[in-house]
Amino acid sequence: MAERRNISEEKAQDIIDKYKAKAHVLSKWLDQNATNAIHDGYTTGESGHYRFYQVPTITSDETEEEMEVRLSRVDSIKRQAKNHPIQSGCASLLKSAVARMYLEFRNGKSSGPNIYDAHFMLFVHDEVVVSAPDKHVAPVKQIMIDCSKWAFEKLWRDVVDFPVKVSVAGYYKKD
Repeated sequence: MAERRNISEEKAQDIIDKYKAKAHVLSKWLDQNATNAIHDGYTTGESGHYRFYQVPTITSDETEEEMEVRLSRVDSIKRQAKNHPIQSGCASLLKSAVARMYLEFRNGKSSGPNIYDAHFMLFVHDEVVVSAPDKHVAPVKQIMIDCSKWAFEKLWRDVVDFPVKVSVAGYYKKD
């Protein structure tokens, strides 16, 4: 975090400590996920996505350098295990939302005509870029909002609030 944000190690650790203090239940759950990954060799996301890890084993004749490599790999697996449920949840949400948008653009029929002339252009992590003629922007925007909220409620129910933001522009831009 320090390197990515161009801040000191101490400041980065302070941010992490404050986050863990505020979100202690989430932090504990993520830590347990990391422990399970090392013990079981895999993690599972909320919607059933598995991620497998090649957990290094300790050997009796391990050199100090080999031990450092092994511990570095274990730390990496723990970070991946904490990230996995979040990323797999986002992927499941995006897939469900896009599938529903596709149907809504076709009046509920997968093989129906595209009544809004809306086309998927790009998928970037948790974003969907859609192209549509000016006359259809308003209904396409509302479909995108409704389908995103529907997918979130389907996956996460009332666990957390989910704000949906749709930007309209003549080109792709990151807000």
